[in-house]
Amino acid sequence: DYIESYEVVKLEKDDPKEKVYTGKTLISSKGYDYDAAVNYAYKYGANYNSSYPDWTLYGGDCANFASQCLYGKSMVGSKADSVKSWFSRGSQCNTKKVSGTWRGANMFKEYWKNRASKYKQFNRGGIDTYNYTWPGDVVSLLTDNGRAFHTLICVSYSKDDKSTTCYSHTGSSLARNLSEVDVPLIVYSMRD
Repeated sequence: DYIESYEVVKLEKDDPKEKVYTGKTLISSKGYDYDAAVNYAYKYGANYNSSYPDWTLYGGDCANFASQCLYGKSMVGSKADSVKSWFSRGSQCNTKKVSGTWRGANMFKEYWKNRASKYKQFNRGGIDTYNYTWPGDVVSLLTDNGRAFHTLICVSYSKDDKSTTCYSHTGSSLARNLSEVDVPLIVYSMRD
């Protein structure tokens, strides 16, 4: 995992901090129902869906959970170790049947940076992330060297206190206020 992640970090060193929507996406958001994604997050945030493997004992289940929420988007590929594949087949923890991009935070980041209609990197959570993030969008929390270590899905926002709430698996809590995040992060727009 460390070697794979290092290779990904080397590949992305010159990636932009933001990708702007151009009207041309690699994967169409057609079929992505962000309301369904949010409802799925509410339903399975605390009660894991037994139709999917639970990767908690293997380093975490956060990207797997976010991927499940995004399931309205088409699964792609068949090579589990390829950054161009994104799929989950079956309910067992089998690394040949669940791609690294589906189940691993850093591989998830690499896949969606190239396929989300747009994304933006922030130094930390706050008003800027509140203004950019919508329910159904996904967030990667990053280390200082840019490696994703946690994945969340936005479920709601509050105009009163300008906060955005995200759900995740394998975190210190089910719900997390994005304005309280003090590490670098990327928000992927899945709606356009």
